[in-house]
Amino acid sequence: MISGDITDDSSPPPTSLDGEGRYPGDAANAHPRTSRAPSDPTTGSNNNTKRRITVQSINVEHKVWINVSPTETGLSLAKKIHNIATFQTRKIIAITTAAGRIIPLDHRPVFGSWMDMDNFKDGEEWKVEWCKLDKGFVDRFISRFIQVSGSSRQK
Repeated sequence: MISGDITDDSSPPPTSLDGEGRYPGDAANAHPRTSRAPSDPTTGSNNNTKRRITVQSINVEHKVWINVSPTETGLSLAKKIHNIATFQTRKIIAITTAAGRIIPLDHRPVFGSWMDMDNFKDGEEWKVEWCKLDKGFVDRFISRFIQVSGSSRQK
């Protein structure tokens, strides 16, 4: 039997660290969606390199937050919205900013100038239009096969 004083200093450290070596309870480890970066009171803007927009989800009762980096293109933003807001079930055909500017869905940047980035407010609600995905060749073939075999049944 080992004898000795047990003190509070011998308590084990928290068992999980994040990827950067910080403990989950650290204030510096706060989640970006639940905490805000300190903003400059004179300009009212924060110095984050990413900004967030809100868009309507395919589920009518939900809105989703999408990170938009300063170097984001229309195609990359459409892909993010396709994955997050529509669960890859719809094709994005148009994105409109809160100010009414239509984002081209190509390799041009979302923010055309520094003025666009300065006027951007975190959490702006942008409008997204989508349509159903086109069926692939296999889907069309299988649906045609099922349609033909289903109509040849006799009752």
